[in-house]
Amino acid sequence: MILPSPSLTSPSVNKNFFSAPLPVRSFKPSIIACASCNHGSQSSTLEFLCKEGKVDEAFQIIDQMDRQGLAAKPVNLVLLLQACAEARSLLSVRKAHQCIERSSCRGSRPFIYKLAEVYCKLGSMEDARKVFDEMPVKPVVKRREAYVKVRKLHERMRAAGYVPDTLYVLHDIDEKEKSEH
Repeated sequence: MILPSPSLTSPSVNKNFFSAPLPVRSFKPSIIACASCNHGSQSSTLEFLCKEGKVDEAFQIIDQMDRQGLAAKPVNLVLLLQACAEARSLLSVRKAHQCIERSSCRGSRPFIYKLAEVYCKLGSMEDARKVFDEMPVKPVVKRREAYVKVRKLHERMRAAGYVPDTLYVLHDIDEKEKSEH
């Protein structure tokens, strides 16, 4: 029986990322040899291997999925990172980091923070620093710029002859005009 996967936003993953030991189950090597598996079974196999602590086999499944053009689910990448951290292998964590970099969630803040946390727990402050240095910076729209754009839109609407009704009043946005009356 495979347990349901934790999501990135679930409190149990965020609070107890490394606290609960993974249950030990029997491992079936024939699972890895399945080259014609669909994405769902590969994903569940990856989840199973991560929960078992079979990091090398999990990386084999991820490589196999990459060759087939399939992406690992973010939940499975979290489990892989957790398994690498529990194995106390800095090399495995770096490999998991590369997998996360290749995935669609590479700029996701939860992944960035967890990677940095794992690197710190394993004593590699340089790698943790590098994670933050390489973090993509999202453009910040300043509040003032947003108000300027809304005022310009308001002016264009008035120039076009639009008269707001009582349900959608735009006069609160234009502070200049409000102070004049």
